[in-house]
Amino acid sequence: MGIRVLHIVGASKYGGGFSVIFSLCRMAREKGMEPFVLTSDPVGQQECKRRGITVVAFAGIERAIRPWKDFYDGRRLATYLAQERFEIVHTHTSKGGMIGRYAASRAKVPAAFHTVHGFSAHEFSSLPARMVVAALERRAAHWCDLVLVMNSYDEAWARGFCKPEKFVYVPNGIPPERLAASQGASRDMLLSEVGIPASAHVIGNICRLCVAKNLSQFVETIAHLPHVAGRPVFGLLVGDGESMASLRALVEQLGITQRMIFLGFRDDAVRWLAAMDLFLSTSRREGMSISLLEAMGAGRAIVGTKIRGNVDCLQNGKNGILVPFGDAAATAKACQTLLEAPEYAHSLGRQAYESFLVNHTEDVFIKRVWERAYLPVLREKGLNP
Repeated sequence: MGIRVLHIVGASKYGGGFSVIFSLCRMAREKGMEPFVLTSDPVGQQECKRRGITVVAFAGIERAIRPWKDFYDGRRLATYLAQERFEIVHTHTSKGGMIGRYAASRAKVPAAFHTVHGFSAHEFSSLPARMVVAALERRAAHWCDLVLVMNSYDEAWARGFCKPEKFVYVPNGIPPERLAASQGASRDMLLSEVGIPASAHVIGNICRLCVAKNLSQFVETIAHLPHVAGRPVFGLLVGDGESMASLRALVEQLGITQRMIFLGFRDDAVRWLAAMDLFLSTSRREGMSISLLEAMGAGRAIVGTKIRGNVDCLQNGKNGILVPFGDAAATAKACQTLLEAPEYAHSLGRQAYESFLVNHTEDVFIKRVWERAYLPVLREKGLNP
């Protein structure tokens, strides 16, 4: 039996973070290791099993912060890790990362890593919130060998409260083949499926509908653009989440019910990139958005908020357009510029695709993780896959 690697997620909902985990599981298999995933999310469990990845059933690591229960869950997890003798633990998300790293340290797991999918404190957080998160992350960094960060903002911030050698910058990546569905899809057929006229401009996004995605700015942008160049403008959101009801209420309030389409969760989400003339990311915070990378890989023209993660992928005016967070009017103006200049939009999309191939494929991601993180630590620990 090869080295066993346990990825700890906990109760976090299925989303872009799982794409990173699946890439790391692929890396483990290619290096002769055996991957496992600890998740209690039903969709996450289903997707793991579909890929032949063993799911670890461990009740606990809930999303809500409950100090005494969290401490108890950490102790229970440490006992489990000691019994099962995993050689590597790799944690993900803020909650899974805190409890998982504590448990791995207590159980004396030989090697431990943590991937930051965006620190819970970000550029818009208050100073007290940033101080609390920094204190917690400083402590948790002692419980693992390396912390992997996905964007330059998080790397720079982390180096301010912890030893630089504890952190490794590894930008996200996805397999190009997952985009085949979008490349083979018919735009007209997709639009007819949801009742959007073929003559319409379509601005879209694929994401979990939650506060962090700041989708009220997306909806308000659509409200600002009833028509461009004589063609109606429709918004298309693919995904589900806790913000669905409030977003629908905002759409009704703004009077754009007929021009704003909510598709909900779709197994074929990537296919809908073919229906979009523009990909619009209005997020408040990201680690490095998987859906943004998908849009780059599909060669879409992209407008994104100027936040961490996005600025690592997009160079304003070269392979996308960056707009201020919270400014729907400026976002609408940027979208209008691209819709009125299809050749310019096509040029940005082509540059986005080329940037994707150089920096953000799964192969590039795996190579960086292995060479910058896993290999040095495994050699130091005497673990030979």
